[in-house]
Amino acid sequence: PSDISDLVDVAKRDGGFVWLGLAEPTESEFNMVVGELNFHPLAVEDAINAKQRPKIEDYEGLTFFVIKTVFFDKAEQEISTGELMCFISDHFIVIVRHGEGHPLTTVRHDLEQKPELLKLGPFAVLHAVADRIIDGYINIANALELEVVGVENKVFSGKRKTFSQEIYFLK
Repeated sequence: PSDISDLVDVAKRDGGFVWLGLAEPTESEFNMVVGELNFHPLAVEDAINAKQRPKIEDYEGLTFFVIKTVFFDKAEQEISTGELMCFISDHFIVIVRHGEGHPLTTVRHDLEQKPELLKLGPFAVLHAVADRIIDGYINIANALELEVVGVENKVFSGKRKTFSQEIYFLK
């Protein structure tokens, strides 16, 4: 099939689903790819403009889900954030990514190794994506905790030095 709506028709006919990912699309790119699926205009606006709070909204025949992503660059001591906007129906999931975040490249591979989950459809994909992102939150929290302990050990070591810059960046 030449476009996503035709792919969704094949998925409906064959009992499957379409999984599509888009990275920071413009409005015209978004509409070119998924325009025929007739997403709710407010959800489309959210997906194009980003900067949304985490949320879940139900539209007729479509669930719209937004989750924040985080990425910790230990070398730079910086945390970057991004977001994923997910459009889910019975026969497709479209994920729009804005900004940085935990890489999701292995989610598909992991799901393919668990056909009992994959056969549950697009909501199983959503669950796997959300699970991976939340695992990233936990990993970052653990890394930051180690950084805090390191700074605390320096501050309370008895040596007369200032660590205010490290504390500031960690905060």
